[in-house]
Amino acid sequence: MQSRLDIVIVGGGIGGLFAANALAAQGFAVAVYEQAPAIGEIGAGVFLTPNSVRHLRRIGLQPAVEKWGARVGPGSQYYRH
Repeated sequence: MQSRLDIVIVGGGIGGLFAANALAAQGFAVAVYEQAPAIGEIGAGVFLTPNSVRHLRRIGLQPAVEKWGARVGPGSQYYRH
């Protein structure tokens, strides 16, 4: 008999949602719990590093990122400390 593993993720931020998507794609039953009463815009931007984009591409989310995101133009600057 095969047992089913249910997974609970606490936090509906980018990390929690990424983990939930990746685990669900592997066939796990996943529930995400978030303390905010609703998910909405707060007027802040989210910057995705090249490594983040690689992982999003790997799990099939690149089309959504390209649809809803904005590409950083050549006038942007990157500083490494």
